[in-house]
Amino acid sequence: MRLATVETGYDALTYLQMNPVQGIVIHDQLELMSSVDTVKRIQSKKLGVPIWLWVTQQSVDHLHSFLEAGCDRWLLETSPPDILQKLIRDAVQWKSRYPIVNRKRFQLTKLFGLPNLIGSSGAMMQLYYQLERTLNADITVLIQGESGSGKELVARLLHSLSSRSSEKFVGLNCAAIPRDLMESELFGYEKGAFTGATIAKKGKFEYAHKGTLFLDEIADLDLTLQGKILRVLELGEFERIGSNQTRHTDVRILSATNKNLERAVRKKTFRLDLFYRINSFTVEVPPLRDRYGDFLPLLVYILKRSNQKNHRNIQSFDWGVLPLLQEYPWPGNIRQLESFLTQAALYSDKPHLEETTVRRLLEPLRQSGLEAVPEKPSPPTVRPGGGTMEEMERLAILQALEEVGGNVTAAAKKLGLSRVTVWRKMERYKIKFERPQS
Repeated sequence: MRLATVETGYDALTYLQMNPVQGIVIHDQLELMSSVDTVKRIQSKKLGVPIWLWVTQQSVDHLHSFLEAGCDRWLLETSPPDILQKLIRDAVQWKSRYPIVNRKRFQLTKLFGLPNLIGSSGAMMQLYYQLERTLNADITVLIQGESGSGKELVARLLHSLSSRSSEKFVGLNCAAIPRDLMESELFGYEKGAFTGATIAKKGKFEYAHKGTLFLDEIADLDLTLQGKILRVLELGEFERIGSNQTRHTDVRILSATNKNLERAVRKKTFRLDLFYRINSFTVEVPPLRDRYGDFLPLLVYILKRSNQKNHRNIQSFDWGVLPLLQEYPWPGNIRQLESFLTQAALYSDKPHLEETTVRRLLEPLRQSGLEAVPEKPSPPTVRPGGGTMEEMERLAILQALEEVGGNVTAAAKKLGLSRVTVWRKMERYKIKFERPQS
């Protein structure tokens, strides 16, 4: 791979007019034309190549401006060369081939203020690949992932990528509504259908007509209601409570769960026929512990959001904060990280988030015994090119260990994961690797 270097943003734009490139690295402190403006100008050219920000300072406002410009692939000047090479090699391999997904996810992030889909780590690129497969496909999608990993935002992105994007997106948390009220929420009711029904009301299926209905925590649905939902999926028909009139609806169903639906089917708490109906395509949302390279942009985004919502003034942070966040497994994922950083900002007396504050707040979390990694909710997912994700992951870990002579810390750096994550995966895949005798 040949490297070309220019001094200013203007020079970069001139070079790009004359030369094809596989990737672009931009220093965060360019002169004449600012780095942010350079990113925006390059983004407007729609070159379809990855852009990395070479981060040298910890200014929250400054770094957040790059997120607003649609750039969340960042490199640290303090990172070892082998990590930088791997990150660039991996990103070039993906070739930023998801321009529609990338544009839409930043639009949603601005609209809803959620940080869940910020990041361009390998795990997130796999997610974007899956989302790309659904473009223009009006099919049911099952979104699987741990609690707090961002399944609803993925559902909103799926809706925005579909032909129904101009219609309603209607969400319903199946675990948050009592069972005796769920049927009326889904199908609606007529006036006088029961005590208190003083007016007729549309249900979610009727309200979402022509649009998308997102059923979160679908594994918590009652078996009887599962049968009625299956009828809607098969025939597009339902009746309101208290009515014999058959109504028709045209909705796309997106569903989500953090539970293993195959196990629920075996336990007969979830219908097999419904499982097949909602699972035309499966999307896996990665846990935060597998998104090693995303922690810096997430840290900046959450601190900026905390400043705005809670009237704080955290202007910067210690570099030492980053490895502390990367080492903790975050069983509550993005939701837990956001809560933790909000608390850390409130405890900070200075306009600077210190490593000592983060370390002190992490200690009770480590001692609480809540670090256990949740059970993987889904069956193996087949990756492009053959083989399950688990098989590919196991081979990648073995290859990395072999290349570094069995050093787990070095292997973790090559893979872009934390050492704790690699240890857990080695245990899960029963990988035993001994250093060669010298």
